[in-house]
This record gives sequence, C-alpha cells and structure tokens, in this order.
Amino acid sequence: MVTYYDTLIVSEILKSTVAHCEYSIIVFWGKPTNYSSINSTTVTTSSWNDCVNYCFNEIYCVLAAGNDSSCITYDFDTVFEVVRLEQVDGLKVAMKINSISEICPESTSTSFSNLTISDPTYPYTVFSYSISYLDDSWKFDYNVTRTCPPDWTLYNRPLSDYCLKLFGNPNTTYNQQQATDFCDTQNATLAGLESYDERNAMTSQGLAINLQDPRGLPYSAFWVSGIRKSSCSTLAEMKTTACNGTSGFDYTDKYLSTLSGYIWAPGNPDGVNGSGAYQNCIMLRTQTNGTVLLGVVDDVQCTYTTGTAFDIHGFVCGKIPGI
Repeated sequence: MVTYYDTLIVSEILKSTVAHCEYSIIVFWGKPTNYSSINSTTVTTSSWNDCVNYCFNEIYCVLAAGNDSSCITYDFDTVFEVVRLEQVDGLKVAMKINSISEICPESTSTSFSNLTISDPTYPYTVFSYSISYLDDSWKFDYNVTRTCPPDWTLYNRPLSDYCLKLFGNPNTTYNQQQATDFCDTQNATLAGLESYDERNAMTSQGLAINLQDPRGLPYSAFWVSGIRKSSCSTLAEMKTTACNGTSGFDYTDKYLSTLSGYIWAPGNPDGVNGSGAYQNCIMLRTQTNGTVLLGVVDDVQCTYTTGTAFDIHGFVCGKIPGI
C-alpha cells in the first residue's frame, strides 16, 4: 500500500506504511527524456494514483510517468534521464527511491545512491541503481552484481561466469538420474568440467570424500555432465571424428565450450562393443593409492551406483551466478 504525504505543489512524496521510508516514491512535474521505448510499459489505470501504486507494487519498476489519463512505467535499466517540468505541462513522474531513512526527503532536488531491487527469484543477484540530480534533471545509473551461493565456487568461463559445487557422502551412492534430480533442486544442472582449475578443485573435494569411504575402496567416482549421443553407439561410429572423446557426448551443462577439464582415463571412452553402447554417462574418478585414475573421466552405466571396484559417492552441480 502507498500513502500520500502533502508537501509542495510541485512535489509529492509517497511512502510505504510498512517501515519508515522504505520503497518511498517521490512525485514531481516532469517527464523521461532518455529511455528505452521498447521496454517501457503502457498501463491502463483510472487515475494517477493508480499508476503510482502500480509501479510501487512491481518489483522492477523504478519510475512511472503520466497523469490521470496516461500511465507509462519503466523498469530497471530502461530509463536514463528525467527532466523537471512545470505544473502547466500536466505531466508527472514518480521515482522509487526505496530509502530506509526515518525521515522522507522534503525536496525532489536530491540525488540518491545505493538504491536496490530484491527479487526472491534471484536471491544472489543485487540490482542496484543511483539517481543523480543536476540542473533540474535526474540521471539513472544501473549495476547488476551476481554472486554464487555460500559454499559454491565461482569460475570464469568463456561463455559465462559459473558456480560449481561438489555434493557427496562417503556413506551414500548415487546413480546419474539421482544426481541430475538433486541438482534440479538447487536450481542447477549436472555440471561439466570446463578447465583444469575446475577439474582439480572437484577432484580434490571428491578425494576427500573417497578417503572417508567406510569400505576403504581405493577408487571412487562422481557424476559430471555427459550422456552419449545416439549417433555414437556403434564401433564404426566410434572411429569417426564426430564421436571422438568428448565429441561423442551431449551435455546438460550448456556453458561448456573448451571442455578442457575432461581428461580421459587410458583407453577411454570404451563403453561401446559389438552389441552397441552400454556405458553412456560420464564420471570423474578419484584414487587413494596412486594417480593413474586421479582426476580423469570415464564412461560408465548411467544406473551404476556401487560395485566391487568403486562407488559413485556424489556429483558436481553447476549454475550461473545470481540464482
């Protein structure tokens, strides 16, 4: 809910009744002069008050413009400059200033910094902006900061910054579908290995879990992104360039480009025989009694969880920062 506060004729201040001046809106005679018309929204309202309330209740709206007969709203990063007009011009602007001050500003001739928008859909993204006042005009500057959740690590990939986390338990085993489903619960996907840094970090974390294996197995593994292409399922197809190594697999991790972190175990991938493909998913191996299979990838049955030689104790999840 928004409440009006009487001030000067050319300036009205609206304030949330929730807490102090949080998400307050300053209203004055004016109009936007630099904005994106493509991303502005014409809203059907019955009054100027309804227009302001509409903007107030929209997460990304930073400004509404118009009067009792027109209403246009502008979201974050769509309006860049606003100028003051006179009352005779009949056009108003409502700027969100989301101040947390206990006292609302008494004048519109003010600059505002560290204004933020919080979207629960993106808990690790901060949408911030500032409004600078000079010579009866206000200029908007915007910034978006995206971070990884706690305990996730940020990596700089060619296609995008990316967050990775290895999940695992020395007392539990997982098949590939269970790994994929769990990553879904984290707003993530089963992740791949774009670089040596990613490979080394995930291997180190996996080895720490491997060392806690109650069966004392020298080998363990962790699911990473990769499912064999149906077009790479025969011995003849495996001999083609299109099916060589990582080229023979599709990846749920869509932010992979070089796949430099995929170092194949000797003789692998080898999960295709005369009867067809039988090992169609990819795992990252760890090893406690040497280094031959430490940090290499291998193809394995997608339903595999445990056996006499090794267990699959976890998986790597990944997502872009900000979610």
